[in-house]
Amino acid sequence: MSNLAERVGVYYFSLNEDGSITYLDENRITALNQCRAEQLLYTWNRPNFSTAFTNVEIRYKPRLQQVRSQQSAGEPDAQPPNRIFRHIAVNLSNAKFINNRPLRNHLKAKGQVTGLVKGASYLLWKDGYRDFRNYILANMPLIVSDSTGIPMKYANAAGFKHQTFGQFSGSFLRANQADNNDFPPFIPLSVFHLNSQKI
Repeated sequence: MSNLAERVGVYYFSLNEDGSITYLDENRITALNQCRAEQLLYTWNRPNFSTAFTNVEIRYKPRLQQVRSQQSAGEPDAQPPNRIFRHIAVNLSNAKFINNRPLRNHLKAKGQVTGLVKGASYLLWKDGYRDFRNYILANMPLIVSDSTGIPMKYANAAGFKHQTFGQFSGSFLRANQADNNDFPPFIPLSVFHLNSQKI
């Protein structure tokens, strides 16, 4: 994966109605071979791969030399624990998100989490993604985001504070001008939204 981490395993899965995970074995993956993955947005090309590969889990761990570099001299080597990255491919627009009970139950089971929003194409600026935006604001007390994340007016209304880094001169895709104006020109950006009431 990189000089800092090594891959332990790759697994494909589906979400059950209650939000739990079912991992796909070789027989199930083979059975789904002719079922193409869903086209999540009408402007996108339909995927040319099986629906079995829609959701993926990658387990990895820091390389031992990386762990050693953080240890005190003479401290015995500790086996680093596995870490998990999951990618779930879904449409997060209002109706799709609200009607996706497996996903919503999966997220509900996690409770409060730390959020990262990057490369969201300013969709969270739009009313069509209001419900998922509200989920983020209600369940992620700390959010690291670039400018494509939640506009300041929604974060402010939810009680978040901002710590900013970098510079912002305007959205790089067409987006709501009023939300653009919430970011004064040439101030630092790449926003950390912090709700001090929940930390």
